[in-house]
Amino acid sequence: MIMLDRKESAKVISEFKDRRLTSPEADSNLRGIVAIAYADQRQYAQAEDYLKTATNNTATVQLARAQLLLAQGKTDQAVAALDGMPVAQDAPWWILRGLARIKQASGNQEAAFRLMSQAYDAVPWHQSVMGEYAEFLIGTGKLEQAIVIRDKLKKLAPRYYWTNYVDALILAQQGRQEESLAAASRCLPSHRTTCRRLYWPLKQSFKKVTY
Repeated sequence: MIMLDRKESAKVISEFKDRRLTSPEADSNLRGIVAIAYADQRQYAQAEDYLKTATNNTATVQLARAQLLLAQGKTDQAVAALDGMPVAQDAPWWILRGLARIKQASGNQEAAFRLMSQAYDAVPWHQSVMGEYAEFLIGTGKLEQAIVIRDKLKKLAPRYYWTNYVDALILAQQGRQEESLAAASRCLPSHRTTCRRLYWPLKQSFKKVTY
């Protein structure tokens, strides 16, 4: 999962797609992770075929199936795929974060925030989780809490995508638009698609025509 966080999905596929684990549950979890990597590469047919080889319908497999549907714009089906899926108190952080993303996409912001909070509580040191949780905090009006996390990220990883992205969101909330735009532009090289949703509206607000 850390490799996926680093946008190394192609490497996950090449290194793990042919690997087999002796435990059916562990092997199924691995297949779920590889399927998520395929989906991240927009190789949806391969992801679907790979999921079919999982022998156990583990939480990771269910999440992978839902994320595959979500990646294809099938939000309702993604939510339905998770219906009845139990969320254990000690569920892995990547399960909680994945569920939070799907709940958010379906418009269930309350459940999304609760799940993301659980993910952050599980791994408060994880930089991607810190960034996503801070984004949730900003979205729910908890700006001061988000600032605390942003400041931690600046110390841990000043050039990291999530550091600049969260910084841009906070600065925009504070009305510091020029600084916000500058922060957003710093995260564009590594995560252009994601940051565009922030960068474009900010740039439009300054009536700049080039992008």
